[in-house]
Amino acid sequence: MKIRKRFMVIGGIVLLVVLAGFGAFAAWGPGGWSGCGPSFGPWGRGFHHGPFSRGDMHEFVLWKLDGKMEELKLTPIQKAKYGELRTSINGHFSAAKEERKRLREVFRAEMAKETPDVASLTKTMKKKIQDVSGIMQSDLDLIAAFYGSLDNAQKQKVVSGIREKMAGKGPCGEEQQ
Repeated sequence: MKIRKRFMVIGGIVLLVVLAGFGAFAAWGPGGWSGCGPSFGPWGRGFHHGPFSRGDMHEFVLWKLDGKMEELKLTPIQKAKYGELRTSINGHFSAAKEERKRLREVFRAEMAKETPDVASLTKTMKKKIQDVSGIMQSDLDLIAAFYGSLDNAQKQKVVSGIREKMAGKGPCGEEQQ
């Protein structure tokens, strides 16, 4: 009975991680932030032919961010702040991709054993969650510094874009039922 419970705990953790990844993909996936475009494809958002189509999620995210920054018409100081943020995000995405591969292999190797060490796997997962939390906190500090460098008109554009996304708008601005 203990082994079955361990498998259920590990399965639950893996399911939680997969669902979190799926949620991130659904939020910022092929339809992007604006959501405008044809209403075919997954979730009625259409298909992009940009960097995401090659499977490089971090390139897609940075591509979308770059497009949003062009709309803000940044000053040289603001561009430097954004460059620092972009470099940090790019480095974290690249490192995370390699780390995911490594963790997947460790997980598969352990689960292939006759009696897997579930305690060790959960300890590894907890450490990974703490590491990711620390990385996210440092990136949030960079985001706050970048946002602080924006003028009032630029801040208003950013805030209105966020509010629009939070309002539950459909693909091209129409209200969802």
